[in-house]
Amino acid sequence: MIFVFSILASMMFILIKGNIKLQEVIKVQEEKRQREETAREFHDKIGNKLASISHLAKLVKLKKTDAEKQNVLDQITASSNDLYDNFRDFIWAKDPKSDYSHELFMYLRDYLDDFLKHSNIKLYIETEPNILPEIKLPTSYILEILPIVKESITNIIKHAQAQTIWFNFKITSKELQIVITDNGIGKSGDLIKQGNGLKNMQHRAKKIDAQFEISQNKPQGIECTLICKLPE
Repeated sequence: MIFVFSILASMMFILIKGNIKLQEVIKVQEEKRQREETAREFHDKIGNKLASISHLAKLVKLKKTDAEKQNVLDQITASSNDLYDNFRDFIWAKDPKSDYSHELFMYLRDYLDDFLKHSNIKLYIETEPNILPEIKLPTSYILEILPIVKESITNIIKHAQAQTIWFNFKITSKELQIVITDNGIGKSGDLIKQGNGLKNMQHRAKKIDAQFEISQNKPQGIECTLICKLPE
């Protein structure tokens, strides 16, 4: 009887160990797939931006007035800045240390400070970095979270007419929550009707099994919430 139990125990151990190994292989393959997909997306985006800049550069020569030329040059500047930002984000995300929650928070905080420093919008960071738990995140999370946050901030700048923005980066036992709130004139229903990149942000969130929502903030403004499940 003891011999039988010993065999059964050995078989269970082998099955459990094999299942753990299989899960690890699946996890590595999924992360590899996500990395390859992100790399292709980045390559396509870079190619499109470079083609646009090249086209605009040729278009300048065809413009006759200084105002028309300046308009095209402004578009080239905007495309170049966008290209630089995307490239900087991609390179930073490839750094192994950027996979950690504390590094992501610091990167987003610095981006918000830099982006809003020349505006009249006050920024309040509601997260204490010293008490933020250190969690390792998949690289795929980083590459989707960055554009979601940036698009949310851009929408506020363009449409909300806000005077204040609150940024909260919170980690619970199971989730990473990023909440961006403003006190502008925007309404969640209007944003949903107009789009403003909402579908694109929700698509990005879905790629990492996360949720992105826009809701009404009381008494005014909107609240953008991104909730990501933490890897086990």
